[in-house]
Amino acid sequence: MSQTLQIKIKPRHPANVDDELGRKECGSYAGITPDEAWERGRAAWSLDPGRVFEKVGEVEIIDHDDVVIAIALLDGLVRHPGNKYEITGTVQAHDPRIGQPSSHPHPSRNRINYY
Repeated sequence: MSQTLQIKIKPRHPANVDDELGRKECGSYAGITPDEAWERGRAAWSLDPGRVFEKVGEVEIIDHDDVVIAIALLDGLVRHPGNKYEITGTVQAHDPRIGQPSSHPHPSRNRINYY
């Protein structure tokens, strides 16, 4: 498992009414903690579970400016309706990459990237 799953989240915004995790808000904001960034960014995504389980070891959440706001070790996936997945993991709150520009700026409009 050598790849990182990178998720780029939007600025703070209201969650969908039917949010899979029951969140009221999603997205990032100045001063967000790694734990809160993880909760706001870990669900629900269209992912290839085979690729995730075979190749991914960690998840990097970045904000709209490509700054790392959370790092987590991948634990698993929870399937939701519509072939969307919630990512479970262990947040690494003291990882030195948090607060730094991502070493892999997000290359596309797709919010999911692997590197």
